Amino acid sequence: MMSFSIFPMMFSLLLFSAALVLNQSFAEESTRLLLVQTLFRHGDRAPMFLYPKDKNKLDSWPEGLGKLTRLGKKQHYAVGKFLRSMYKDFVTSNPNEVIAISTATERSLSSALAHLAALYAPEGNWKFEDELDWQPIPIYTLPTKDDKYLSFNSTCPRARQEQRKLIGSLQTIEEYQKHKTMLKAVSQYAGFNISQGINALWLYDLLMIEKIHNITLPEWANTYWNEIKELADITFHGILNSLALLRMRIGPLFKKITETMIKKIDGETDLKIQVFSAHDVNVGGALMALNFTDMPQPPYCATLLFELHEMADTTKTVRLLYLNSTDPLKDIGKPHVLVLDDCSEYCPIEIFTKKIQHLIPDDWEQECQLVTSDIYEIDKTFEYIQLDALTSSKKDEL
Repeated sequence: MMSFSIFPMMFSLLLFSAALVLNQSFAEESTRLLLVQTLFRHGDRAPMFLYPKDKNKLDSWPEGLGKLTRLGKKQHYAVGKFLRSMYKDFVTSNPNEVIAISTATERSLSSALAHLAALYAPEGNWKFEDELDWQPIPIYTLPTKDDKYLSFNSTCPRARQEQRKLIGSLQTIEEYQKHKTMLKAVSQYAGFNISQGINALWLYDLLMIEKIHNITLPEWANTYWNEIKELADITFHGILNSLALLRMRIGPLFKKITETMIKKIDGETDLKIQVFSAHDVNVGGALMALNFTDMPQPPYCATLLFELHEMADTTKTVRLLYLNSTDPLKDIGKPHVLVLDDCSEYCPIEIFTKKIQHLIPDDWEQECQLVTSDIYEIDKTFEYIQLDALTSSKKDEL
């Protein structure tokens, strides 16, 4: 399908591919919206860990490490409110027209709750308390080990093997070699080896969060900020840079999305909105799978939308939109239109499904089995490799 190259990505962190253009008008073509499916990253969260020499302590994060913050809740409420306005002529207050699915992590579940509180704020008869602009919307989830749709930690030995291989190959990337001086210096300052595993990504994640929350960073962090950020982005794309991995970790979700579209076309569902609340690897992996390989790491609340439309000639088409504001409370911005290679903004569903067919395993369970006798322990190595020396609370999914 594609030949991923993570090297050009670093030089276009603030750019989009030529196939991505700002959507100037959402009413330029005569279409009838049939279905919207959204995949988003959770909102702002507390750090997953504190590095050994971090002067900031656990009491800086009353929610608990890895949990959704007050800011994160407000962010997803704002995104839900924005989408309610954007789809004001499509979405109603009827909770039966929406299905919400989340990973089993608290931050994803809480993000979905905040998002839906705004997206499906009740009106009219759907209000059950006059003074309460909220109604309960069920959120469905699976245990992490069984969640092939959204979890990068579901039981899939071959995917785990591929993840380990990608992590193990990071140090061979040319850009990693260019940052040897920084890696050595920052490792000493931070108190752990950031050149191992995905530690560079985790350190940047922690420092970025502290920066967002106006916590003073050490001088060395400011000095090496750009290099740490660049290496984190290299690492993020490096751990997704595999068609085999994307088939096993993104393929089942794409299958579910397309099956829901077909059911809608065939009149088998009254669904209008399907929500998937997940993580940066889900959004980033979906973008890479669709061949948008020069995107920066998805920020908090980054949202990928799959719209199903009926054109004037009754042709059914798919349109992809992307919200990626780094500060959704201040300015969500206009959605960007993502145009697939060799297709148009409104891509005929037959072409869309054909373009992603190679990403969908015929038999996921069969493909997940290792083809060698080297069976790896099903642990959480993908997220926490080389973090044993760090202070951490319960380690849940990325």
